[in-house]
Amino acid sequence: MQEKDVIELNEQNLNIDFGESDVIEEKKKSYRNPSYKILISDDDEEIHKMTKLVLKGFQMEGASLEFLDAYSAKETIKVLQNHRDVAIILLDVVMEEDDSGLKVVKYMREVMKNNITRIILRTGQPGVAPEERIIVDYEIDDYKCKADLTIQKLISTMYVCLRAHKNIRALNRHKEGLHRVINASHDLFTYHSFSEFLNGMLQQVIALYDVNVDSFYVRDEKYTVDGMAFIKIMDSGKVLAGTGKYEDMIGEPLNLEKCPPDLCKLITYFETIDESELVIREGDFLGIYKQNSDRMVKNYIILETEANNDNIDLIKLFLSNFSLAIDNFTLNMNVNETQNEIIYRISEVVENRCDSTANHLRRVSNITKLLSEKIGFDKELADLISRASVMHDVGKIGISDAILLKPGKLNADEFEYIKTHTVIGYNIFKDSQLPLLHMAAKIALYHHERYDGKGYPEGLRGGEIPKECEIVAVADVFDALLSKRPYKDKWPLEEVTRYIMEERGKQFAPDVVDILFENIKEIQDIIQEFLD
Repeated sequence: MQEKDVIELNEQNLNIDFGESDVIEEKKKSYRNPSYKILISDDDEEIHKMTKLVLKGFQMEGASLEFLDAYSAKETIKVLQNHRDVAIILLDVVMEEDDSGLKVVKYMREVMKNNITRIILRTGQPGVAPEERIIVDYEIDDYKCKADLTIQKLISTMYVCLRAHKNIRALNRHKEGLHRVINASHDLFTYHSFSEFLNGMLQQVIALYDVNVDSFYVRDEKYTVDGMAFIKIMDSGKVLAGTGKYEDMIGEPLNLEKCPPDLCKLITYFETIDESELVIREGDFLGIYKQNSDRMVKNYIILETEANNDNIDLIKLFLSNFSLAIDNFTLNMNVNETQNEIIYRISEVVENRCDSTANHLRRVSNITKLLSEKIGFDKELADLISRASVMHDVGKIGISDAILLKPGKLNADEFEYIKTHTVIGYNIFKDSQLPLLHMAAKIALYHHERYDGKGYPEGLRGGEIPKECEIVAVADVFDALLSKRPYKDKWPLEEVTRYIMEERGKQFAPDVVDILFENIKEIQDIIQEFLD
């Protein structure tokens, strides 16, 4: 019997009513689950029509099928490249060449590294590609001769392969979430890594929850599970992690006025809960954690998804372990804030003694952070340099008032004396093992070095000067010239910019000066924010 005859015979004997009644259509609309994408790859148009007819109305756990068509190996590969979420490919072996389908399999598995899409090979010429050899040599899920592929066999095979696809996607999601958790664990207590840590946690929770909608890989955001995690301290909150529609809120304060109405209801419900609790309410999973170290702190986890109690005990165990990490993070955050406050207070004492303002320190710190990030330092290092920069003149605590507060120009001996503030500042911090104070010691010592080698205390030149010290030098002088001091009036911005440019390559590192002027608008905004 020829392949064409088989198709006609099966079509004539097709007596199963898959109907598209109003009830089924309404049910489809109510599902949050997306369709499974099924790629039909065959050079015979009748095979495409027949396959769609047989599978018309097919559903698994509420999800229907979406069909894609390809008529050659080249078209098949293009479709796979554009639709990496294809669940199953019904693949003909013989198309433009006798082994076209086998080449597609090789390309998928070895070049595209696609181990998610399940492959059902179909052939009308089994002699060209013997089943035993194909099963052994190629990573496929099933091999069917078209003449033997009945309606029931095709439907049964679809169920088996879709379940395999679903399970592999769940495993990959577990792996991806665990990978992100491991990557974040080495530096857990920095904000960026903690955000990654929480996003990984959300992915793990979603996978553990095992709801149908998350068993698929989809690109359409409206079909994804949305989730977020945020820390609320007293009356303020910041979103630390999110998926789906909450991704844009990461790092932003939680503003109930801008939140969707449903989310507002959930957060309002949170406020009625006094103890740590995991609940399912109106189809949404909620995790509420009281802070172990502070009864005024709550941690919230929201997953907008359909209720499923199957894995709730496992989820509770998983989130209970992570709540300890959240406790540790907030404790560390409080330590950092306390440390910063102490540093600012000590530095303010020195600045006030010089008859300058603490806002000078805040301006220098923020300008330093901006320049550090723009010049290429990562956020963590830029933040460290910024925090250490407020202590650049702490050595002036060892300089007498008679010299430090002298209203006129210093003579040569007085200038040599005041130069020693760099070494005094260095000696204050040099023996500390804390990264912040180690950085502060370096900045205190070298922030008066000059690019041309005429600075002090060591007369370093060009690349010998630590880049962070070059950055602080530019930020400090730029803001100091714009500020009134006992020995000088405030300079106009035009004069300051002209002076900085004239000293490019002399007093200041050229690349730092260039970065300064490339971002002058943002720097002016910083100055405006922290006016004296």
